[in-house]
Amino acid sequence: MTTTVPINVTDHNIADALRRLLRALFESGQIQALLAPTLGHDRTTIMPALIHDPEQIDRVMAISPAFAVNSAKLAARLTRKSPGIRLAAVLRPCELRAFIELAKLKQACREDIIVISIDCPGAYSNRIWAEKTAQTDAVSLTEHFIDQALAGHDDPDLSTACRICIEPVAEQADIRINLFAQNAANQIPAISQTPAGQQALDAIPPADAADCHLSGNFESELIARRQAERDRTLQATGKAVDHPHQLAAYLNRCVNCYNCRVACPVCYCRECVFVTDVFDYEPAQYINRATRRGAVRMPTDTLFYHLTRLTHIGLSCVGCGQCANACPNDIPLAELFIMTAETAQNEFDYRAGRRLDEALPLSVFNKDEFTDVVGMQDPEVNP
Repeated sequence: MTTTVPINVTDHNIADALRRLLRALFESGQIQALLAPTLGHDRTTIMPALIHDPEQIDRVMAISPAFAVNSAKLAARLTRKSPGIRLAAVLRPCELRAFIELAKLKQACREDIIVISIDCPGAYSNRIWAEKTAQTDAVSLTEHFIDQALAGHDDPDLSTACRICIEPVAEQADIRINLFAQNAANQIPAISQTPAGQQALDAIPPADAADCHLSGNFESELIARRQAERDRTLQATGKAVDHPHQLAAYLNRCVNCYNCRVACPVCYCRECVFVTDVFDYEPAQYINRATRRGAVRMPTDTLFYHLTRLTHIGLSCVGCGQCANACPNDIPLAELFIMTAETAQNEFDYRAGRRLDEALPLSVFNKDEFTDVVGMQDPEVNP
């Protein structure tokens, strides 16, 4: 059974309507703490905050085009061990997919958190967000952004990862806020998708009945436009990195800051080999390499670093684009990682974060995989 609660939107203020839902969940006792994007006191920054006092919900910006950090890692920190309270989190669809991957990797517990996810129209890069909030405050910018998105207007300033995202809906959330289904009565349905979500919504006092149906074909049209953009972008990226020399040129601006590793929601190693003594060379080693080659690029191992990351997280990459967002030199990392991840995941018929019960590809053995490489198995020899 599914519970649907209509959220009344007044004066196009969707953010405030979502705050009322969150307050109701607090007041009903269904949640005692909430991880959610929160407006800073400067009214230009929106960053995640862990809220325990319901009065602080006034600062929550559950939906906005600001995406400074993928909160999957934060949710994982809160659920690595039982938090001991009823915890909820507002996560974008890509954040939830990353959180599911972390749960599979034993870095988080999906059962210890109620996930509320809103249909996602996308977000700006940190640089574009800063440029726009220099002209107007975050609240006004968000209201205009949502109005344009619900009117079906594509924002050319969206980050590349968002412009080519074909999974703007979180099907694994406990509660889905179906933003794409706002009806003529200015109501948006909050829909339970799990027993935990149903229990939470059932505890909210019933609102007026509403026919919250999808208006037109907004969701499918959005995905179709993004799929076309995705095909064009990834095809161009493939041509740009088709040769090792091209890939080296593509990544040539890398300065080994490792921001992309830190920002990546599924790069979970507590110690990265690239920040250990393995890559802390002695001066003589640099000189020897330069002597052998005539010259050696400094800093070294930038290409090796990215190839290692592509291999390490490709099967769990959810395409959130935070790697590119964190890059100080604007290397188009999102396109490269999304292209590589899609190719690798397709080989295993796998989608990162699609389902919690879908095993990580390298954790299971399938004798029928890659028969063009290993050959067909003889059932009489290997029954």
